[in-house]
Amino acid sequence: MKTTRRIVIIVTIMIILIIIVIVMIIIIVVVVVVVAEVVVIAVVVIELVAVVVVVVVVVVVVAVVVTITQKRR
Repeated sequence: MKTTRRIVIIVTIMIILIIIVIVMIIIIVVVVVVVAEVVVIAVVVIELVAVVVVVVVVVVVVAVVVTITQKRR
């Protein structure tokens, strides 16, 4: 009986360890995916901001050039 109990205890401990490892792997994968999505979203937002900034700069430059040319006339 003692040997079978030890075997059962060892098996249960192994199963618990395997379950813990699987849960850890799942958590790590989920965290990595979430971080990757956040990074992608951040890159998209940065690109949008960069486009907006470029458009604003172009508009300002055009406006300044137009005002200068009108003043010269």
